[in-house]
Amino acid sequence: MSRRALLAMLLVLGCEGESRTGLLVHRVTAGETLGDLAVTYRVPGGVRALVAINRLVSPDVIRLGAGLLIPDNPPFTDDLPAWRPTPTLEDTLRACPSARWPAPAPVEEGDCGRAACAARGGERLCVCVGPAEGHDRFVLTRADGAVVRWPASPFMGESTLWEARDADLDGDGDEELVVAWVVTVGNGLGIAHWRLAVLEPDAFHPTLFGVEDYGIGTLLAAERGCHVLATAWEWLDDPLRGEGTYLVGRRWRWSEGALVRSGEPLLARRLLESFRRLDAAPPESDRLYDLVRMLGDARTEVHATEPPRDGARLAGARGGRVADVTLEAPAEDEGAPSLALHVAWDDGARDVLRQGPSGDGQFERLADGPLLLPDDYAPADPTRAFVGRRVRLVTTKDEWDNAASVLRLE
Repeated sequence: MSRRALLAMLLVLGCEGESRTGLLVHRVTAGETLGDLAVTYRVPGGVRALVAINRLVSPDVIRLGAGLLIPDNPPFTDDLPAWRPTPTLEDTLRACPSARWPAPAPVEEGDCGRAACAARGGERLCVCVGPAEGHDRFVLTRADGAVVRWPASPFMGESTLWEARDADLDGDGDEELVVAWVVTVGNGLGIAHWRLAVLEPDAFHPTLFGVEDYGIGTLLAAERGCHVLATAWEWLDDPLRGEGTYLVGRRWRWSEGALVRSGEPLLARRLLESFRRLDAAPPESDRLYDLVRMLGDARTEVHATEPPRDGARLAGARGGRVADVTLEAPAEDEGAPSLALHVAWDDGARDVLRQGPSGDGQFERLADGPLLLPDDYAPADPTRAFVGRRVRLVTTKDEWDNAASVLRLE
């Protein structure tokens, strides 16, 4: 018998809660979960540490009466990702204070086929749907009469499935306008795809990006201002919980009209029977998902970088610098303009890269440092955000040789 196995056996035979060589034993009682134990004993590394030390097959299955080893000091979790001293995120994830505009109300508005408007503080925001396809738009009329417009693509042509909030994202004392609207709702899980527009005070072009299941906590409290929590449901191959569907949250800081690295890690929680979509509601409801509850849980995984994806392996990488950026009109005058990045490669070649299915001149996702940026990210001033920055085009292949490319801003 190995020394570790003998130690484990002796510990299990010992008294509950008794500390032996940095470990103690807890007898599982009815209704307890690993998340409960991680919180009770303040285990460094949380659920991940308990699974690793006890060599459990699944973090969601523990036997009644079993003696679980509980670490009493940190050496057993040195190789585990850590974010906060406590194993639960509930104390660190808090919704950012914001002022919600009144709900949009249907109105007759100019040549719009359908329209809905809301007003606050002398400003008026309307969405205009139609009459021609591809001409949907938001129109903001400021108190001084200035008008700002940007494209919209509301779900099923509905004019009221959106909301607006004022929040001081960068902590400078001036509030930014955040507008969110439903674009599509998927089958199966009914995941709602939202598009967000963030507008600086006195700016005439918003920053646009997409999230899934927008809700309470999309704007998170930070030491200064608010972070933007960009959420998405993704298929991941997590080393602890295995392949499955995960709710992934990436935190971004707002600075000078763009999303920039916050320094906070990626959060991921697997969709299991024990994890239901809390406070769920259809898109036409006024209720929103509570992302703070969904991701502020001891069972949420914490990653410093993007977790593995379906056995992907590196197939190639290329470095260069962004020389120019342009916005290209969408096909058939539908949707939002897309980014085209003009890249000067280190080998002297030049390419124009666009976001789309992997292939020549295409990249599927855009990343800033270790984390992926939100889908369809288009900053208000793309020249300031991209030109002159180093980039690296990384291509991976899965076990079936399907390629995927990520353009990483360095």
